[in-house]
Amino acid sequence: MLIDLDVVPAPVPPGEKWRPWWGRVAVAVVPLLLLGGGAAGARPMVFEQVADSGGRPAAAILLDERALYSVQEAADGDGVEVAARPLVEGGPSWQFRAGLSTNGSVKLSRAGTGLVVSDDQTVKIVDAATGKDRWQLDAGAALIQGDQVVIRGDGVVKLADLGTGRIRWSQPGEALSANFDPSGRYLFTVDVVGSLIAQVRSVADGRLLATHPLPGKGVSIVQSPIVGDRVYLFGQSDVTVLRLGDLTALWTAPADVLSPASIVACGKLDCVSGEQGTSALDPATGELRWTAPNWLGYSGGIVRRVDGHIVLADPATGHVIRDLGRGEAAGDLMLRAAGDRTQVTDLRTGHVYGMLDGVTPFGCVRAGEFLACRKAGGTTVWRVPTAETRTAS
Repeated sequence: MLIDLDVVPAPVPPGEKWRPWWGRVAVAVVPLLLLGGGAAGARPMVFEQVADSGGRPAAAILLDERALYSVQEAADGDGVEVAARPLVEGGPSWQFRAGLSTNGSVKLSRAGTGLVVSDDQTVKIVDAATGKDRWQLDAGAALIQGDQVVIRGDGVVKLADLGTGRIRWSQPGEALSANFDPSGRYLFTVDVVGSLIAQVRSVADGRLLATHPLPGKGVSIVQSPIVGDRVYLFGQSDVTVLRLGDLTALWTAPADVLSPASIVACGKLDCVSGEQGTSALDPATGELRWTAPNWLGYSGGIVRRVDGHIVLADPATGHVIRDLGRGEAAGDLMLRAAGDRTQVTDLRTGHVYGMLDGVTPFGCVRAGEFLACRKAGGTTVWRVPTAETRTAS
């Protein structure tokens, strides 16, 4: 069966009345008829609007399965307003004012039961359920990693619980960059001890376990990703891999990309991406398995190419399985611009679910069955059924 991904669903029948945008809007979606008319009796899908950012643009948003969190400039221009708008019954609903900036540096993230609101100057942690203050610290001294924060200053490195501010340990050090391994046992840092040096510490008590000297030039101290039990150091055109526990150098290999900037596991290989493409390396030896010069990045079998196309790819070979065309991936959905509307399709199958009016696909985020997209004057959240929900119904 062939599905034409460029077909736009039929327009809304003349005379049909729409509810005002500020109400709980249900957008009726006209299903795409499949070949042979097999879907002719299918019930129309409904994208239900469940929340918005109050009709004002948001400097930052965070979406989860219970609430839309947003940061907006205060109505009087003095600071920002941080708000939680519920998506489900009993979801977080609160608002407070903070003395933060909206100049593009403001960020939102979760840390356990806490919500982290930060700009270039301040990191503020509040209770995600109630919006009540927990604690705050100087942004310049904080390196946030998941639900923990490395605090550095005056030659001392501290590890604190980001949700509560409790200091777990304090040790001498600088920590220009920091990264935790997936197991939660190790903290990898880049310090200055006369020259740049890699260090690994025990997360439990901060004990220094091993060190490894670094060249003064050509190594990124901003990115030192950890995959499994290996830490990757990016040079201008190569990658050096250290064993995390003792920082023994395992191998160095050309990355075959300019300025490698990120690495993720892709099947049984490690995919290194940079400005000029993506390369797949054997994690045990550093052997180059394949290179895709036009790939900007790889994640879970989904690739964005330099021409703006989204493709499904085989991580073992780098071969393209399906070209989904231009658009944006948001979770299990593929979003395409169609004039002043956005077409919503299934990312894996290409099935067209319908259209969202007044929406551009760029910057949309997905959490559970919710989809948040920017519209003129703010951000709107719709309930877009998950694949499991659609199958069950």
